[in-house]
Amino acid sequence: MAPPRCPVSRISKIVSTLLVLFLGVTVYSLVGHWLEIELARDLVDQTPVTLDRILDSMERNRLTRLVRLGTWFLTCVGFVILMYRIGRSAREAGAHGMRMSPGMAAGTFFIPVYNFVGPYLAMQDAWRGTAPTAIVRNDESKESADYSEEDLQRTSPSNLIRLWWLLWIVSRTTAVVTNSVGDTPQAIIEAHQFQMVSNGIDLVLTVVTVLMIQAVSSRIEQKWWNEHGGRIPRARASGVEVNHA
Repeated sequence: MAPPRCPVSRISKIVSTLLVLFLGVTVYSLVGHWLEIELARDLVDQTPVTLDRILDSMERNRLTRLVRLGTWFLTCVGFVILMYRIGRSAREAGAHGMRMSPGMAAGTFFIPVYNFVGPYLAMQDAWRGTAPTAIVRNDESKESADYSEEDLQRTSPSNLIRLWWLLWIVSRTTAVVTNSVGDTPQAIIEAHQFQMVSNGIDLVLTVVTVLMIQAVSSRIEQKWWNEHGGRIPRARASGVEVNHA
């Protein structure tokens, strides 16, 4: 009988799909900001601008904001669920020494001030807790040597998770700084240039987030298979080593 499906598998694919969608919307937003800059420059240079062009610009901005906000909201909801599933799946896969419960891992986003470090700590907690053990598995035998607490402390944190969280902090900071748009054409140009920089950071953040989800999910899935039976699939997580009998 096939082993039960790892709870983190499906939600990680859903969140990754939402992130790819958000990536596309962000690219469209970048194009929109560039068109706004061109429009504002024409106004500065006193180049004739038609009313239709101005109305099209206003409608494009409105649609872009709505689609981006909706995609961002769905992605955030999915990511909170993913954080819970990661904590739960890691424990069910036999993770060692995890300090955050699944509910706490998901709730770190909603705790003021702590939400600047909580999600990072929760993700690193799952990464360390699912460090691969020396497991040998085939159809007839299973041998395992679990990590001790000392081994767990020596497990290196993920640099990919570090990069993800650094980019998230920078992204949120630039989003606050570029949130206002001036009234004059020159101020509008500068505001949209800053927003293009912010969107560029979001693009890099989104790609890194997808890679991080894949790395953490693969690590948990590998440990899940080791714990719940069945032939070990080919390891996909970076740094996972599996010794076959």
